[in-house]
Amino acid sequence: MTAQFPPAPPVDPSGIPPGQYWQQMPQPHPKATTVLVLGILGIVVFTPLAVVAWIMGSGVRRDMAAYPGQWAPSPANTAGWVMGIIGTICLAIAVLIGLGALAILVMHGT
Repeated sequence: MTAQFPPAPPVDPSGIPPGQYWQQMPQPHPKATTVLVLGILGIVVFTPLAVVAWIMGSGVRRDMAAYPGQWAPSPANTAGWVMGIIGTICLAIAVLIGLGALAILVMHGT
């Protein structure tokens, strides 16, 4: 007499075991690259763009915190956000130096 075995479970060509489903990996936020580009341009070319990078980067971070799992962590956003902060600080220092120079010129009447 031969032994009776249960039928083999169906094999899915994707390699995912039966009963488990594939989940899409979260993508980086669509504005992350824009924040990075603005951060670079804000430091290298036109400093006021750094303020925009800082504001947009903060908005992306807020979106990521509000909807966890929807957006993947983005090093591009973090780098652009930090460059935006650094560029904004440089802009503030430049404005203070400019105002100080202007005040000196006005006081000396030149």
